[in-house]
This record gives sequence, structure tokens and C-alpha cells, in this order.
Amino acid sequence: MKPAIFHKILLVGLIVTCIIPTNAQILRTKNWHFGYNTSLRFETDTVIVDTSAMISGESCASISDEQGKLLLYTDGVTVWNKKHQIIGNGTSLLGHESSSSGSVLLPFKNKDSIFYLFTTDYQGNSNGLRYSKILNLGNDSFNIISKNNLLYSSVAEPIGAINHQDNIRQWIMARQFNGYDYYAFLLGKDGVIDCPVISKSTLYIGKSTNPVSAQNDCAFSPNGDKFVSSYIWLNKIELFMFSTLHGELFNQQIVDNIRVPTGVIIETNGKFSYVLERDWDIVQIDLEPLIQGTNKVKVYNLKNTFELKIGVQHLINNKILINQIGSNYWGLIQNPNKSKDSCNYQANGILLRNARPVAGLPNFNFSYFNTPALDFSYIQDCKTNVFNFAAKDSFAATDFQWHFTNKNRSYTALGKEISQNLLDTGIWLVQLVAGNKQRRDTLTKSIEVFPLVEKNFLGNDTGYCSGQKVNLILRTLSNMHCIHWMGQAGQDYENYHKDTFVVDTAGSFYVKITNKAFCTFYDTLQVTAIPKPNKPIISYLSNELASTEIAHRYRWFFNDKFLIETTNRSIIPKQNGIYRLQFINEQGCQGPLSDSFWVGDLGAISNYLDAAIKIYPNPSQGQLNIEVSQPNQYTIEIIATNGKIISQEKDQIIKTHLMNLQLPPGQYYLKLSATKSNNRFVIKKFQIEP
Repeated sequence: MKPAIFHKILLVGLIVTCIIPTNAQILRTKNWHFGYNTSLRFETDTVIVDTSAMISGESCASISDEQGKLLLYTDGVTVWNKKHQIIGNGTSLLGHESSSSGSVLLPFKNKDSIFYLFTTDYQGNSNGLRYSKILNLGNDSFNIISKNNLLYSSVAEPIGAINHQDNIRQWIMARQFNGYDYYAFLLGKDGVIDCPVISKSTLYIGKSTNPVSAQNDCAFSPNGDKFVSSYIWLNKIELFMFSTLHGELFNQQIVDNIRVPTGVIIETNGKFSYVLERDWDIVQIDLEPLIQGTNKVKVYNLKNTFELKIGVQHLINNKILINQIGSNYWGLIQNPNKSKDSCNYQANGILLRNARPVAGLPNFNFSYFNTPALDFSYIQDCKTNVFNFAAKDSFAATDFQWHFTNKNRSYTALGKEISQNLLDTGIWLVQLVAGNKQRRDTLTKSIEVFPLVEKNFLGNDTGYCSGQKVNLILRTLSNMHCIHWMGQAGQDYENYHKDTFVVDTAGSFYVKITNKAFCTFYDTLQVTAIPKPNKPIISYLSNELASTEIAHRYRWFFNDKFLIETTNRSIIPKQNGIYRLQFINEQGCQGPLSDSFWVGDLGAISNYLDAAIKIYPNPSQGQLNIEVSQPNQYTIEIIATNGKIISQEKDQIIKTHLMNLQLPPGQYYLKLSATKSNNRFVIKKFQIEP
């Protein structure tokens, strides 16, 4: 690393006056690292140009603490600390330095102890959208403790990040490549919720439309209510409204005939979006019709010096910086919240000096540029629906009043930080009124409360019947955001959105569910194998067919069709034919079927001869051997499955008897009656094959 050489750029007069707001979050954007070994540090009235260890064409991100001190920066492949040292395990990330806006660093729960780094591959390639978890060890030492976790395999290049409405959790937006979908993943209080909120677009992007149409850019409005995405090779941009509560895009508008759009941004008041036409103009879009959801947005081309323009980003003082390739100056939009040329675009906005930008400028959570006079954050206790609220203001308010209302109830509370149990499910309006002797401001947000999830929502330990299956069923409402069924070895079956899971093996199974409030819950149970009931033996007594064993339930079949299920051990046969029996145990497990028992004109007679009789081969192609252990005069009957006797003959069988059957392929029964043994008989099933 070369010795650090820095230059101060005075930003005075017509260039810019950089007054840093008091909002601590915006100081997280104070240090920029990008391009060829370039960094910027924004001070009160100067920008200090310094060196960086990074060489990146497009993907770049940095993060500072809330006092504005640099912590980390990255190109999506390597991560450095403020001393320009590679952090522990900080190489071989699966992002790409040529992925536009393809990396972003986010502090977990707004604290500096853990950071999440999100990266994308370039041109929609298979490394996709991934995240890594970075642990702060103190003294400028960091270590990646979980690396390259895949969220989606093929996405467009840019990542957009914005706060959830609660100002604690954070949304990460990505665009499906080879498809129509947007994916909003939530960095929640337990980590990344890896099943996204999916929003549909009418615009398809993929290799079939243009092999490199994954190259684009995206941006949220700093207050999070709008979203814009550019498609450089389609000459289009896409605009949406966005819900920071639900993670959904809506009110889509597509703007055509934007010539090679590269960088996009929405100014801090959310009134206008700016799109860079790479080789042509800067386009200002009036977003008021988008908000109304009725009319087309209004497009205006600013007066322009036609420099090659790629990257665009907010400055710390609400102005907008433009990366103009080939120029000695950054472009500057002095008043981005004013219409048309009143926004005051300056091609010679800030002298580059030794800065060496390439294409991309650092990517941040866009919420950092939102500096409202009054706001509040909240944390939900998912087990009780108790919410902890904390107000923040920039005008030294001295009193804080909270009003909570829904269709049935209303509550009032006082204090800058308060707790409130929102008992009813549904929509609550939360209004904060804060003031002092000179000023009073009001802010209202809507919060949706969902039913609590019961503790034992997976139910009690259960079993499955050997050779069969069992459904594990969630005892929850059906409107879960996502469901992960997991196996004993921690295998994620990715069974999203299904409240049942089919099990056919023993082991420990657990489930992770996330409800519509994006609260995550876990439960587990043990599944054991239940032995099958025994194979029944049918006996005949007093004109009844009965089981020789006791079972929980008895399922009877007649001519291989279900007849009755009963708790009675015996039945009275009402028709001639073949009867079979099956045991059902208390857990509902089914045992094997009994041997066939024939009921005919001679009455029901026990088939005790079964073990002494053999028939072979079975299946047969027509020749059937009958083998007996006791010589006797036998009556031999061939019976169809419907009980009809097909043929009958008698023979004195000493040991074996050969039958040549001229029968079509199918299933049949052989009834062998021993006439010198009180007409005892046996039924054997056999198969004729083609």
C-alpha cells in the first residue's frame, strides 16, 4: 500500500456547501470507497480525497459508524477495514467487481457488532444473490463468520436496500433475471429471512431479450415509498410505489425511450427521479402521477454537456453527485427537489483532483439519506405483541404523546420511549406528536398486528406406521409468510408455504415458520416407527367369521373390495365369496391382509389345510402343480375373483396333481376340498400371465 496522500477540495460558492445534518444515520455514508484506489471523506465544508486498497469498476460499498468513522469497504469479492487491511476470511466472495451496485454493507439491528454484506454476480450469472455475516472483533478487526449464503441463483446486478418501516429491520431488493419477479428479502432481528416477498412486474428481462440486460441500476426514495430500476440495453426504466411495512411493490409504470439508461436515483423529498442516459441527457421524472396511481409520469430532459455518465449518488447534504467519465469534474445537481432546469445541474460541479472514479459509486442503504425532523422506531415482541417505541427528532422536542387507535380501541401514552401491548389483530394507527415551546410535529404510521403463534404449533410427538406415511400438520393460521420443514440432520426441505409435511422415516423433525409480521418461530417433534399389526387368521364358529386375535379395529373385505370396518371381532357372512381381514391398531396403522377365506354352499369352513398345500409355479402360464402332504380324495375348483366357479373336478391326489388351465391372464382362486376330512378346504390365490 502506498502512503496515504490526500487532497482537500474546498466546496464553496457555486460549487457546494457541505453542511452535515445531525441525523446519525447519514454519517454512515460519510466515507466513500470506489474506482481505482479512490476514497472520499465528507467534512463540514470540504471533501477529502484519499487512497483506498480497492480497484473496482462498478461494485463498491462502504460503511461508517454513526460518528462517521470508516469501518469497512468492499468490491463484492474482498472486504477491507479502515486500515486498508483484508479482514479475516475476507476474500473469495462470490460477488463481482463489474456488477453495477452489486454490493451493500448493512449493520445488523443498526449496531456495529455484526454486519451483513450482500453481493450479486454480474450479467445474471449463477453465483446470484448471496450474503455473508461479518463479526466486529474490536480494534478495527473483523472476521467473516458465515460466507456466500445463497438467496437466489440468478438475479440482475443491482441491490437496493431500505429500512423497514420500524427503522430496525432492513429490506434488500433484487430483480429476477430470466423472469418477471422482484425479490424483497428482509434482514430481520434473527438474521436474513431467506424466503422473499415477491412482487410481479409486467417487464421480462433475461438472456432471451438481451444477454446483458442484467446490467442495470436501481434506487429507493430515501423515505422508502418509491423504487426505480433502469434497464440499460432495453432503453426502459421501471417505477413503483413500495410498502416498507409489507415489502411489496405496486403502481408499476414503465417509461420507454430512455436512451441507454445507466444510473438512477430519487431525490430526498421523493418528488423527482433522475436517470442518466449514458451518452445523452440527464432525465428528470416527475413522480407525482406515480403517487396518485392514475396518470403517466412526466419526463423532462435537462440541459446537458453530453459527457459519458454512469454512476449517481446522494451527497451528505441532499445534493446529487454524477460520475462523468472522461471529465475532470463530477456533475452536480444543486437543487434536486426543484422542477426541470431549476434543479440547477452543473457539469463542472466538483473538481476531481486525484480521484479516479470508473463507473460505479458506493451503494448504501437509501434510508441513510432520509433526515426527517420527526420519526420513530419500534421493536415487536412476537410472543406477546408488545411493541417498544422510541421517538427521534432533530428539533429538541421536550414532550412526546402517542396515540394508538383501531376500529375497537384507543390508547394514549406519554414519553420518548414507551411500550404498548396492541391486543387486537388488524390495522393500528400509531400517531406520535412531539414538540417544544416553538414547534410541534406529527407523524403517523400504520402497523398490522397478526394473531399470536401458539407455543406447541407443531403438536405432540407422533409416529408413522411402518411402510406407510404420516402428515405433520402445523397448528397455525394458513397465512404464514413462509415455512421451512427441516429434517434430523438439519436438511432444509424448502417446503415453502405448505402447512403439511409427509414423513415416512423415524427421526427428529422441526419447522421454522415466519408469519406476515416477519416474526420467526421454531418447533420440533419426534417421529417414531409404529409396528404393523399382525396378519389375521380367520376362524369359523356358529355361522360367524371371526378373528383368532383381538385387535383395536377390524377391517373386512369381500371379493377384495372393502366391506366394513368395525370394533366387533366377528361378522356374519351374507354372501358366498372370498372374505379377508385386516387389523387396525390404535395409531391407525394397517396390518397385512389375511389369507382368503371362502364362504360357499357348504358353509364357512376353516382353512387349516393351508400349510399342507402348495401350488406352483405362481404366477403361471397355464400349468399349475398342486402338492399335498396327505393323500385324499379332493375336489378341485377354479374360482374367479367375483366368486363364480369356472371349473370343477375330483381326483385322488397322492402327492401332486398337474392342471393345464386354458384361462385368460388375470387373478384366480383355487379351492381344494378334502372330501374324506369332513369337507375341510383351503383357498389359494394364483396368477395367470400372458
